[in-house]
Amino acid sequence: MLLKFALRLVMSQTEAILKSLPAIVQANRVDALLLDTIQFYAELGPMQFRDAVNIHVSNALHLDYSGLYATPSVWLAARDDA
Repeated sequence: MLLKFALRLVMSQTEAILKSLPAIVQANRVDALLLDTIQFYAELGPMQFRDAVNIHVSNALHLDYSGLYATPSVWLAARDDA
């Protein structure tokens, strides 16, 4: 039940973005568009723009909560010690 709710929520948000994005880009004369890929499937929006260059960069950060690997705070401490 919770999964069904979550998927419907993601689908409705994505649908709203995909429907409104072309009008927003055209009205605001956008030269470049940066989308956060955490919003599922929003990166499909720029594919609707025929005359625009579309570059997709996926920047993923693996979040490890096990404590087995160094965390950013450890990296910063090591940098400050150097």
